[in-house]
Order: sequence, then C-alpha cells, then structure tokens
Amino acid sequence: MAGGWATFIQYTGNFHAVEPGSVYRSNTLGSAQLEKVLADEHIKTILNLRGGSESDAWYAAERQTAAAHGVKFVDVTLSAYEIPDKALMGELISALETLPRPLLVHCNHGADRTGLASALYEYLVAGKSANESGRQLSFYYGHFPWFPSRTGAMDIAFWQVVHDRPMPPAKIL
Repeated sequence: MAGGWATFIQYTGNFHAVEPGSVYRSNTLGSAQLEKVLADEHIKTILNLRGGSESDAWYAAERQTAAAHGVKFVDVTLSAYEIPDKALMGELISALETLPRPLLVHCNHGADRTGLASALYEYLVAGKSANESGRQLSFYYGHFPWFPSRTGAMDIAFWQVVHDRPMPPAKIL
C-alpha cells in the first residue's frame, strides 16, 4: 500500500497548496504539468531546491518554461540527507519570506526538501503552530524519514528552527 501511495503522488506531481493563492509545492514537474500549474495558479516565482545546471535536461527545460512565462527562477540547493548550515538555512528562510508570490517550491520528489521549505513557510511566514507546520513533513507528501532513509535530517532542521525561533506567545494560541 505504501508503495502504491508513493507511486500515485509521484505520478500526480505531488502538487499541493501550502497556502492557496500564495505557496504551492510539488516534485519536479514535466514541461506540460509545469506550464499548466504556472497558468492555473498564476505562479510568479519557482524556488528550486534541487540545484542543477544547464547541462541537466530537466533544469534547462524548467528554466526555459519559467522564462517563457515571465516567471522568476531561484535556486537554493539543499541536500535531503544533511541538515542545512546556518547560512543556507538563512538563505532558504529569506527566500520564503521575500520572493514574489504565488510561489512554487519543489525538489526532486516534492517530499523532503520541499517538505522542509513548506513547514518553514507555514511556521515563520503564515504563523501556524509548529505541530501544524511540521505536518508538511509527512508520509502524505511522500516524506519517509525512518530507517533506512536519511531524510530525517529535514525534520531535525525544522525542529532546530522552531527551537531557535519560538513563536511569540500571542501566536501560540
């Protein structure tokens, strides 16, 4: 059953609204899927967490599609297996806080790095509770942090931010 769910979410692009009209999450979409999302959701910025280069066919196609639609394309390269250092985490948080919206955030599968970014957006920008925000890192989106996966680094990174930047008391309620 778990394998079937993982196949389904990858087939559908693992596309979900984090905050409708503002932030969306997905895996690396094919050109046709990406064009549909850009048009349907009026995306202004793509935040790519995979990295990549023009020699990668998917990367070149995505940048070309973004440019053709007048969409800003931003790279903040994360590893799904390592906790981002303070500078990289600051770059990611700054991007989530300042990039023009609607924003599409993605990595390869849309589960781990994208889950971290989505959880950080909900917690730091949308003002949701840590527990609610942390659900962006869940099996529902394909995040599987248990043995033998090493993607638990994304959960650790999220909870470190929560520890370092607790919500003001007025937002806890």
